[in-house]
Amino acid sequence: ASRERMNARLAMLGSAIMFGAYAPAIKEVYLQPGPPTAAALSCARGLMIALPLVPMLWERDVDGAPVVNSRCLRTAAELAVYSFALTTLLNLGLVQGGSATKAAFLLQAAVIFTPCLSLAAREPVEPRTWAGAAMALVGVGLIALDEGGVGSAAAAGALLRLEPADLLFLGTAASWAAIIFRLGQFARSDELAAKTLHIQAAKNAMLALAFGAWLGLDLLCSGAGLSAQWPGAGSPLVWGYVAASALFGGFLGDLLQAIGGKAMPAAEANVILTSEPLWAAALTALFLHERLGVGVYAGGGLLIGAGIVATVGLPSFFSLPSADGGAKDEAALVASDRAGCADESPPPGARFPPRARAWKAGQKGGRRSQQH
Repeated sequence: ASRERMNARLAMLGSAIMFGAYAPAIKEVYLQPGPPTAAALSCARGLMIALPLVPMLWERDVDGAPVVNSRCLRTAAELAVYSFALTTLLNLGLVQGGSATKAAFLLQAAVIFTPCLSLAAREPVEPRTWAGAAMALVGVGLIALDEGGVGSAAAAGALLRLEPADLLFLGTAASWAAIIFRLGQFARSDELAAKTLHIQAAKNAMLALAFGAWLGLDLLCSGAGLSAQWPGAGSPLVWGYVAASALFGGFLGDLLQAIGGKAMPAAEANVILTSEPLWAAALTALFLHERLGVGVYAGGGLLIGAGIVATVGLPSFFSLPSADGGAKDEAALVASDRAGCADESPPPGARFPPRARAWKAGQKGGRRSQQH
């Protein structure tokens, strides 16, 4: 049991690292000569992510009926709308020169929007969720105060003002909050929870079609050829970055999250996954050499803490170790998790783990709700 729990934690940590690599990889694409339009890049990534799962759309159950029924298609279509908005706004923000680190941090602002959606649906929201939302709001404010680093002359005239790219990133967070909220509702259905991967395959296929339509509309409106949408498309290095964003931020991130989520409760998974922006910041600093001010990192830290508080609450966040050093028998911990998490239901409006695409795992190994 102890080995299983440790493997789950390593898988979840790997998922956070994979998702953290997404924004830096996309940013690197836009730093190369002849970068693509947001439509062209989204279409290329959409096809890379969708094609491996397309065969699942034709699978049938033991009775010969299609696994992906009309209810699954409606669910996939709704999630595809939110995912389209999320990817589009993120890519547009990066096209406009937005920071990959800021993008990763501001995505955590979903904890602000999620309880608002719960209120609109007349669902109760726990105090810990509002506490997390308040922390996140302060974090966004700190990021807004920072303009290009400590001591920047522009900072004095830019107090409490977000850049256009940052506003797009906040729109990305709102789209992510919609996905989180609806996944929490879908997860209450045993039928939908049992068909998570098939719904994911249908959603990815719909997204690829939507991105293709977007690219086609761009071509029609511009009157230019396809080469004008991506002048530097002949560079193998650029395609390597695109493939890395699809493989790491898409396929591997989802796979590791699904593996890890089967052996741990939602609260623990969320704490690990909130480290995603830290990995994004580290990779961005290492490969892109971005220099950001203290306000961005302080605000980002608050946003990460907000996600943890919204999940486990303030007492758990600030709890001190017990007299025995906080040690606890691992087997007993796993046993209690499995016994208690079968009926554990995160409160409506609480922030589910990032990239809640693996919400099937929450139905089977610790209730949890999957990423740009």
